[in-house]
Amino acid sequence: MSDVITLRDVCVRFGKREALSNVSLRFRGGVLVVMGPNGAGKTTLLNVLSGLIVPHYGECRLLGIDCRLLPKLGATPPYVRESLPPSRMRVSELVEYVSTFKDLDADLMRENLRVLGLDPSIAWLKGLNTLSAGERIKVYVSLALSIRSELYLLDEPNRNLDQGSRGRLRRLIEELVKRGSSFVITTHVYEYVDDLATDVLILKEGKVIFSGPAKGGEASGLCVAWFDEGSRDAVTRLLSSLGLSVVSLGTGKVVFKCDRDSAARLLGVKGVSRVEIGGLRALYASVVGADEL
Repeated sequence: MSDVITLRDVCVRFGKREALSNVSLRFRGGVLVVMGPNGAGKTTLLNVLSGLIVPHYGECRLLGIDCRLLPKLGATPPYVRESLPPSRMRVSELVEYVSTFKDLDADLMRENLRVLGLDPSIAWLKGLNTLSAGERIKVYVSLALSIRSELYLLDEPNRNLDQGSRGRLRRLIEELVKRGSSFVITTHVYEYVDDLATDVLILKEGKVIFSGPAKGGEASGLCVAWFDEGSRDAVTRLLSSLGLSVVSLGTGKVVFKCDRDSAARLLGVKGVSRVEIGGLRALYASVVGADEL
């Protein structure tokens, strides 16, 4: 099975700042979730994968094609960017325009809009600049997912969606994955990993913190505990008495260095509802802070 994405030592600089630093990755298909705090390099990575940014050095191949050639070949995958500005163009005009260079199924786009909670007969006639941020995301995602492709790139697709719309988008993604398509999805919070991701890439300040399968990933020596607000002092006192180092302390969560015995003792503290040992959640919480989980 050939790689959907291959990155070798990719480096991107903006002036003196290194947005991506020696990023390497092999992704063979499914759903790759790219996580990291704001400024981690997530959007820069998607721009590299789409051919919009050429790395200063390193290799990028997408479905066997050098990423630098994708725009020239018309092979750029459907890409929903969080930063797309609102346009005065009507939704119907956008569909007509994209149809001139992509294999777009307008009927499927209408169905995608319905699934995401927009009436296509109304949305079709509206200007993009008259829609709310959440409605525009629904239009852009519906359009992208109506284009036949082996790979889709979604940059923070959930940022302006309510919980119900997030679930409906998840179902659209799952259906396309069942049909053989792959996705790269960026997020700055812990989303998609538990039930949708096949692979995970965690970035911080342009560097790879973790790259590998979503299942079975271990963050040795780290735990996450969830506690009631009134139990914060008791939790921190116990951690201190056990000599355990706190990595990140939030309003209702704490990430700390631990072992199974200390995790079990923490569960005995009144108000502590759950302790998770190791895994990607603990690692990610150590990168972004406990409250971002």
